[in-house]
Parts: sequence; C-alpha cells; structure tokens
Amino acid sequence: MRGGAGPGAGPRSRGLIVNDFLSGSSEAPAYTRALSTHAADYAGFNLLAYDGSALCWYSNCAAGPRQLERGIYTLSNAQLDTAWPKSERLRAAFGRVVGVSNAADTFVSHLLDILRDDQTAADHELPQTGIGHAMERVLSSIFIRGDSYGTRCSSVVLIDDQGSVTFHERRYDRAARVNGETRIEFELAAPPA
Repeated sequence: MRGGAGPGAGPRSRGLIVNDFLSGSSEAPAYTRALSTHAADYAGFNLLAYDGSALCWYSNCAAGPRQLERGIYTLSNAQLDTAWPKSERLRAAFGRVVGVSNAADTFVSHLLDILRDDQTAADHELPQTGIGHAMERVLSSIFIRGDSYGTRCSSVVLIDDQGSVTFHERRYDRAARVNGETRIEFELAAPPA
C-alpha cells in the first residue's frame, strides 16, 4: 500500500477518518466496523483507533477491522504485522525496551532512538512492492534518510492505566538533523455516561 495507493478513487480526505473518530462518540470497534462499510470512499489507509479500552486496527486493503489484544504489533505502509525487515527489527528492539522498568522520559528516549535506526536491509531481505530495487533499499530502514523523501518526524505516544497521555514528537530536517521537539501531556476524557 505504499504511496497511499489503495482500493478506491478516494474522493474523501483520509484526514476525515481521524477527525470523525475523535469528534464522534463511537467506541473503536463500532467505529471501525462502520468505517468498513464505506472504506472505498478513501484512498488506501491504515487506522489504529483507541477509545480508552479497546484498540482496533483497520485497513481498507484488508479483510475487515480487528480488535487487538495485548502484545507488540508493527505497522508500516502495508498490513499490520507485515514481516518487512524494518518491521521485524522494530518489533525486536521495542520488545527489549518494553521489559525494562524506566522512568517515562528514559523510556521515550529509548523509543526515539529505536525510531532513529537508519540501517538498511540486506538485498536478499528486501520486499518486492513494485518500486524498484534501489528504492526498496532506501525505504528498508526504520528511519529513512533522503533529501526529497525521508523521515521528517518520529512520534511516541504513551498511555498509562489511569488515562494519562504523553505525546512526544521529534522533528528532523532534510539532512536528518534534529530541528525541534514537542511534548504534550493530557488526561483522556472519561467516556460520557
């Protein structure tokens, strides 16, 4: 699903998917089920929707919505848990960090370091998605370096059991240098009674 390709002409903006979920009152499972009935109205997308208790994934390039159980998942520009080299490297690195009991700031720092991994995959590991071998190599790293196309920000979102959310974003310029960070903390609103 690279480059936003997908099943429909996509007359509606994919940004509306997020806006509609956040401004609506549906729980994640109900929202993703309803979205699946008109998913062809959008170009290809992956959606993770969390309502405070349920986390759901849906792609209009997949069979249907899926509620996720506890675990470690990876999502790139394909289906959930597609075994691309960078996804598997990300899963392994995240698994090593999750088991460590650290302060939130240290945890965020470790996660941002993982997202900064610019190691490319070996040629024999590259997927064949139709974009050519040279571009597959460029895109095979977690952090993509490139003047005209590359990683421009990495984000970490932490949600604890009490509903406290920490959003941390690190931004990069074309030369892959850090050029800013944002940290926002807030509490999830209690669902309406």
